[in-house]
Amino acid sequence: MTKINEKNLLDKNSGNSSRSGGGFFSFQKMISTSIIKFLYAIGAIVITIVGFTGIFSPSGGQGNPLINFLINLIIVVLGNLLWRILCEAWILLFSIHDMLGSINSKINNKS
Repeated sequence: MTKINEKNLLDKNSGNSSRSGGGFFSFQKMISTSIIKFLYAIGAIVITIVGFTGIFSPSGGQGNPLINFLINLIIVVLGNLLWRILCEAWILLFSIHDMLGSINSKINNKS
């Protein structure tokens, strides 16, 4: 059984990319991971702002202020954690796709 080197699998775009429009218009370079990272940053900021707004906003005499504080603190902590896990899962799916494409091209080059 042949051992697969991860660096060789990731090095699939080592050709001259200036001929192919920089890789962008030929879809050799995936921009989805960059978009996901950008959306993660925006989402984390929004989740944090919403949580802290709830923590520091007056409850208007409705409900227990301690419960309000704890719920919004949970929103900040768990919301950001779950958002991070979701974004990492999407990046992982695209990474698996890239790896499978590299394996496929290596197998087709050997044939």
